[in-house]
Amino acid sequence: MGDNIKLSNNHGTKLGRIHHLIHKSSFSSFSSSSTSSRMLSHRNITLTFSIFFVAFVVTFLSFSIFAPVNSSDAATVTTNLSAGGYYINITSNDVVLDVTTTVSGTTSFTKDTITTKTNSPSGYKLYVSMENDKDCNKTTGVCDGTGTGENIVPGNALYQDGDSASGNFISPTTGTFSAPDALAVNSWGVSTTAITTGNESTFWKMPLLSSPQLIQSTSSANTTGVTKDLYFGVRANFSLPSGSYSNTIVYTAAG
Repeated sequence: MGDNIKLSNNHGTKLGRIHHLIHKSSFSSFSSSSTSSRMLSHRNITLTFSIFFVAFVVTFLSFSIFAPVNSSDAATVTTNLSAGGYYINITSNDVVLDVTTTVSGTTSFTKDTITTKTNSPSGYKLYVSMENDKDCNKTTGVCDGTGTGENIVPGNALYQDGDSASGNFISPTTGTFSAPDALAVNSWGVSTTAITTGNESTFWKMPLLSSPQLIQSTSSANTTGVTKDLYFGVRANFSLPSGSYSNTIVYTAAG
């Protein structure tokens, strides 16, 4: 099962897959007054910037440093989880991004709109994080935190061809949720603030799985859906090899 997310730059195109994963688990920061009404809905999105990026729902985001792609086949992904008569439903649309490299590096950006529905009277909390929980070992390509020195590749970087052992990656921005910043050259980030040309200073790095970032909170049921826009940006110059760069992010709704 899967849907396609495609992003591109002016050298080619790359296609990613969206996978669905729903399972009952929790982050230590989640709490509920009633275990019978407690719900978690995970959606994994693989983000790919080609020149590539990723998301538990699971969403696969893809940025290509390639030619523009036709988005007419854009699709929608939905995940559901129910418990004790209550449910949470997350829907996210495909995303297309054209990344154009320049000498100094130009910021390219797009957005994903997440729609969450629930009949829980207490509402829900929506979190986002990487699927990785540790940094990667460039030698083994495994994200298990065993890398040392120059063998360490950030777990929230975007890897060429999705391979952390490839040697080429786009670094996460240094900005944080509480102190966002503009993207440095050859870095990527996300923002909950609307990004427009000339207003590109609110990007923050995607946290690892064990430290998900809360991006939306509601306190009542809404069965027609509440939306949340999440902006993705990448800034790349000519020093970055053309190709597809990817990783996976996770949207988690807890009720």
